[in-house]
Amino acid sequence: MTSVSVRKSTPVGVIGLGIMGSAMSANLVKAGFKVFGFDPLAKARTRLKKAGGQACDGAEEVARQARFIVLSLPSIVALDEVCAELIASKSKGLIVAETSTLPETAKIRARDVLAKHGITLLDCPLSGTGAQALTRDLAVYASGDAKAIKAFAPVFDGFARVRYDAGEFGNGIRMKLVANLLVAIQRAKQRRAMVDRKNIAQAWEARNTEVSRCNAAGASYDGAGVAIDVSQIVGILAATHMQTVPSRAPCTHTHGTLP
Repeated sequence: MTSVSVRKSTPVGVIGLGIMGSAMSANLVKAGFKVFGFDPLAKARTRLKKAGGQACDGAEEVARQARFIVLSLPSIVALDEVCAELIASKSKGLIVAETSTLPETAKIRARDVLAKHGITLLDCPLSGTGAQALTRDLAVYASGDAKAIKAFAPVFDGFARVRYDAGEFGNGIRMKLVANLLVAIQRAKQRRAMVDRKNIAQAWEARNTEVSRCNAAGASYDGAGVAIDVSQIVGILAATHMQTVPSRAPCTHTHGTLP
């Protein structure tokens, strides 16, 4: 890899200007970078222009304008097509950060193909939503060539809150998938807790209805014989059962290596 450094005036390319790509592009412009971008959709290119970036006619043109390029792509097919255009540009010494959530095998194949043409590909998936991307509240799981990651660091800083150096190529997407799994488990617990609250509240409501019916008929009821306000049950559950579901704590880490 050719030794290069990034300054705020350095041209940066973004290929794929969807929800994530457009947000990253806008934040890079705000950070002072000269941003060149491409997306097959005209409205996405127009959005880049309005944000202060320069729209290109294709990935090949982006590669001729910028040595540091961010990919935000929707599929393996898109990745393969972009790689072909990067190679066609005949631009040497490019460093490309692939931020999409794509299979590791596809990323490894792309890395190997690009390496034959003097292009360094990094595996750098993101953690965060489109809304978080707008406010630069993203985490980057960077993996691959350590020197390339270090050189790319100012660009990461331009669109992300924190970067984790995950080690060898492929570790980034692995960490991303683990993070996704943990989020899914947490959400499943929360959904189960909500279902439990609803079921118990409905059971108490049915009991209260039966107690009221028996009292109105002057009959006895095999229970406390007193109706209980459903809101009391919900309050009790909120203070006990729901507390067993851990809430997501805000990340306070700064740039560094994963433990």
